[in-house]
Amino acid sequence: MRNALWAAAIWALVGCGSRRDLADLPPYPEEFQRAWFEALNHLVKGDAQLAYAKFLECEALEPEEASLQYELGRLDVRLGRPGDAVVRFTRAVAGDPDNRWYREARASAWLDIGEAGEAFEDVEAILKARPGDVEVVYVWAEAFAEAGAPLLAIAVCDAYERAVAPDPEVSFQRLYYLEQAGAYEELAEALEHGAAQFPDVVEFQLEWARMLLNMSDIPRAVAVIVPLFAAEPNDGAVALLYAHVMTAAGRTREAEAALETAFRSSEVTVEEKLEILTRYVEISTFDAQLTARTAALLGWALELHADSAPLQILAADLDRRAGRLVEARVRLERVVEAYPGLSDTWMNLLALDEELDDFEAWVRHARAASEVFPAMLQFAGYEALGLSRLGRHAEAAEAVRRVLPRTRAFPENEAELQAILGDALHALGDHAGCAAALERSLALQPDNPTVLNNHAWYLALQGEQLERAEACSRRALELAPGDANLLDTRAWVLHRMGRNEEARATMEEAVRRSARPDAVFLEHLGEIRWALGDADGAREAWRAALEAGSTSPDLPAKLNQLP
Repeated sequence: MRNALWAAAIWALVGCGSRRDLADLPPYPEEFQRAWFEALNHLVKGDAQLAYAKFLECEALEPEEASLQYELGRLDVRLGRPGDAVVRFTRAVAGDPDNRWYREARASAWLDIGEAGEAFEDVEAILKARPGDVEVVYVWAEAFAEAGAPLLAIAVCDAYERAVAPDPEVSFQRLYYLEQAGAYEELAEALEHGAAQFPDVVEFQLEWARMLLNMSDIPRAVAVIVPLFAAEPNDGAVALLYAHVMTAAGRTREAEAALETAFRSSEVTVEEKLEILTRYVEISTFDAQLTARTAALLGWALELHADSAPLQILAADLDRRAGRLVEARVRLERVVEAYPGLSDTWMNLLALDEELDDFEAWVRHARAASEVFPAMLQFAGYEALGLSRLGRHAEAAEAVRRVLPRTRAFPENEAELQAILGDALHALGDHAGCAAALERSLALQPDNPTVLNNHAWYLALQGEQLERAEACSRRALELAPGDANLLDTRAWVLHRMGRNEEARATMEEAVRRSARPDAVFLEHLGEIRWALGDADGAREAWRAALEAGSTSPDLPAKLNQLP
């Protein structure tokens, strides 16, 4: 069955029409013949303007010649003057009313100037003259549909069937135009009528069952689709609709059996398969029994659509959920190699690198993504983060500095990159550079609790700008109250400022709020208690730190110094 028509064929039909040689014309004067010959030569050379001028010379000599008016009209169309072309073609039709090419050309020109009704009169005349030419029906029905006149497209189909006989392909094509016209009641009636009139045409039965399903008339949909599936068990489109109808009827076992046929069929689009798979994935989140079924459906789909990026991404997600992280990453690497413009896939690839604790791959992927998306500055930041995780802090700083000049128009991106730069410079021992980068980040995003906390912590470690450190740690906790890590930082800032009573209370709260004993927190608590002269409290905290797995080389010596 035809699923689409081709309006481009109009001019293929019109264009092959009756350009006449001199031998076909009456014995016109030599002057006319010379001008005609020169016009045709100009056309061969592609000079429409000169050809038009020569044809006008012919017109001055023989204004009633129909073929001359036709040639002038064709050139008007070519030169972007469809209104003038209508006038020329009308003169040609007047001279030869039965000439199909003249009428086809005029109908096309009418459509070009938005006069579909006028065009239909010419098409109707052509259909009457050529009642069995179904190709004319297809071409002109689609032309009217594309011109925004679906009712006239329907009229073309009706005229053909009245003159010839009901035709399943023409009747089926008519359905598309009814849908385009928004005539849904008529569409339903026509579909039901077509299904009854053409019981052996699969497309009619299939679409009638689909409409019944969409109308929630499940019993009638079942009555149509069951015999159709029995007759066409290997038709993927039939199997897919059968599965949908059986699911709606609560007959899921039968639906699942049909899905294998549908998923193994090239007749079912990858988009249709993906839609079903997405539902299965969603449901399998709550029903583990569907996991194997989902994997089977996906496997069948991939047999036919291995190059489908959405399917491979879905397969990678299933691999990740099943703990097959390496397999998931291999899939996504293939996807970005074939379709590098999928930024979300690059992000998911980085997430898998992190889960695999593979920061060499992280850096490689972030750098590749940055090359594909130079305007997405966050990928440069991810590269720098990966380099820092690998201890390559100088390279991390360089990666950030390389893109910073491009961030001035993007304050959020610059703020994030300056924060990453600050961390790298701290690791390199460039404390002044670190402080400057973090201050720049906070100038752009003053309420980022992570940056506030890191700035406070680094300043406290150096014992510098402690008032600024205190302000940053206070603001961080205002933004994220109760966060154990922020409480630890604030306690250490207060300790460095000599405010040890406040520091102890804050540090004890950090220990309480920690999800499990934290060796670093406990060691800090011991330091603060020791500063307050509480040797027993310090011993208790430091021993707890050892039990929590502390790797601090100084902790045993601290315990040994206690009385």
